[in-house]
Amino acid sequence: MSGINSTIRVNDGMSSALRSMNKALNIVLGNFETLQAVSGNSIDVADIKDARVELSNAAIAVSQVEDELKKAANAQDNFTDEVRDSESAMSGLVGKVAGLVAGYASWQTVLGAVNLSDNITQMESRASLIVDVETGESVDEMTEEIMASANR
Repeated sequence: MSGINSTIRVNDGMSSALRSMNKALNIVLGNFETLQAVSGNSIDVADIKDARVELSNAAIAVSQVEDELKKAANAQDNFTDEVRDSESAMSGLVGKVAGLVAGYASWQTVLGAVNLSDNITQMESRASLIVDVETGESVDEMTEEIMASANR
């Protein structure tokens, strides 16, 4: 029986890169805020605050993507396990069916042998009724005569 195999790997190559970018942008924003504090609040930081909010939203989105990827990987592992279990169960079922078929074939062979033996016994009984008792001809002699006639 051919095997059932399923392999799907979920690779997350983006989460670490996105986290690194988020960290770098946080550093840049932190430096801008430090610059703003040192310069005596002469820089407009409204855009920096908006950027911080967006970075926070991006970090949340990256975390959600990572969670979904972990769920997908777990679901795939479960599916792979189920496929493996199904394959094992199918192999066992095929083995049992093969055993049943072999048992049935053996039984049919035994029945055929019994029927053949029964038919031979019946033919010999019938032949013994036909054999001329007075001439002393045996069933074996009559069988040989029938075979010789059939061969001719």
